[in-house]
Amino acid sequence: MRNAKVELAPSLTYLINKSITDGTVPALWKIARLTPLYKSEDKLLVENHRPISVLPVLSKVLERVVHTQMSSDLDHLDLLYKHQYGFRRGRSTAQAVGQLNNFVLDAMDGQKVIGMLFLDISKAFDSINHKILLGKLEHIGLSARSLKWFKSYLADRRQCVCINGEMSETRTIDLGALQGSILGPLLFNVYINSLSSAVTKSELILYADDAGLVVAALTSRELTDAL
Repeated sequence: MRNAKVELAPSLTYLINKSITDGTVPALWKIARLTPLYKSEDKLLVENHRPISVLPVLSKVLERVVHTQMSSDLDHLDLLYKHQYGFRRGRSTAQAVGQLNNFVLDAMDGQKVIGMLFLDISKAFDSINHKILLGKLEHIGLSARSLKWFKSYLADRRQCVCINGEMSETRTIDLGALQGSILGPLLFNVYINSLSSAVTKSELILYADDAGLVVAALTSRELTDAL
């Protein structure tokens, strides 16, 4: 096994470096195989199955290299919203809850009334517009070469469905954060990052697409107006 790794490493390194340098992702690396996993209730209803996406191994190696560099840059430059706790190294749901508790306790110490609104965006990962995502990547300062790579990464992605060993025809994926991918969660954080700029009168706490809006005010009337 060790010899196999040594022999493969130069070839993999060449392919990954060439993909990043040329700004292209091989078409065969952008085909996903979906297997529906039954959840509950009526098996004949599509919505009662969870799609499990399997991507080529080489594509995930490439994604991991890009993800490592991109996530490091985003953290170093402090480009992601400070209270986004989902899909970020060193952050967790416990920290999100802790931030919420701190806000509430501080407001109570100030004799204020508190209002909270919790939101869960329906099918958030599946509704990402790739054109808008590329615009957001450009906005945070990605270079022209990096944008070219991401444009290739998102373009002409295809998927097929495998049921009982039978494979369907492939169909193009035009939307979504690519379930089962390495980069998908990080790209979702970039996509939703500007949500914080729309919140002016409350504290916004995010864990991926789960959002909590917390408001403190001196009176119930002020609280209602803020919400």
